[in-house]
Amino acid sequence: MNRNEYMKEIQRTWTADEITWREQICNATLGLVGEIREYIYAFEGNELGDCLYYAHTILRLLEHEHKLDGWPPKTMIARDRLQDVVAEIAEGLKKVAFHGREELTNSVAFSVGAMIRTLEVRADRYGGAEAVRAANIAKLRGRYPKGFVMGGGKR
Repeated sequence: MNRNEYMKEIQRTWTADEITWREQICNATLGLVGEIREYIYAFEGNELGDCLYYAHTILRLLEHEHKLDGWPPKTMIARDRLQDVVAEIAEGLKKVAFHGREELTNSVAFSVGAMIRTLEVRADRYGGAEAVRAANIAKLRGRYPKGFVMGGGKR
């Protein structure tokens, strides 16, 4: 599954009808922080898919998903730095969402893009980014067959 198909598909499990933009950005940020930690310690492909889910959602919420192709350049964040980078992303998003620091949006989006590019490179050990995305969508479809439901899905 390519990146554009994936970004469209994950919207099925992300509804904005009941929550504000701020709540959405907080949910996605907390999700990315938690999933990066799980990926670092479990080093499993399914955790990588969850990281991609939240990172792509953040880019969409910042209205920067269209900039991801060719941006940022291929990069690789060291595994032991992933938590530092996600903490920087969270801090930047807090300032954008709660302190009105809109001027930070581009730099935060750049960091999220770098995180996505790194995760896509790391996906090679699990069959590639397209395979990781497809497995993540299959998991989401199983958990949320009719789209996102407040309170959780089938586990």
